[in-house]
Amino acid sequence: MLCTRPSELDRASLKELKLLLDQEGYTDIGLNTAWKQWKNEDVAADIISFIRTMALDTDLVSHEDRIINAVDKIRKRKGWNKIQLKWIERFEYQLLKETILQIPDLNQEPFNRDGEYQRLNKIFENRLDEIITTLNENLYSA
Repeated sequence: MLCTRPSELDRASLKELKLLLDQEGYTDIGLNTAWKQWKNEDVAADIISFIRTMALDTDLVSHEDRIINAVDKIRKRKGWNKIQLKWIERFEYQLLKETILQIPDLNQEPFNRDGEYQRLNKIFENRLDEIITTLNENLYSA
């Protein structure tokens, strides 16, 4: 699933995977250090990126760069208004703190303070599901 459908991963699955890998000694710090020693590249990546890089023989892209690239693709999709752009920025900020952003997350902190999913969906002209799905797909696209 990490290689073929990473956008379908949920937070619980990622936490379970991270816990299992941590128990086997594969921590984020350890993986980043090993990568730096092996490739002489200082890249702060997450576990999904490491697995996909090795399994698919692709270049390793940092967590931050993946998010910036994915959000930029969303920004370029259409002429967003100022309010929509503000929310896209907030999605980006949340992704920088977390690994994924899903529809249920929009009913929790920090989004529940500002109207939750229903309000956001109206702001995005009832296309919020499509935007979040596309954003998650872009996180691991080439």
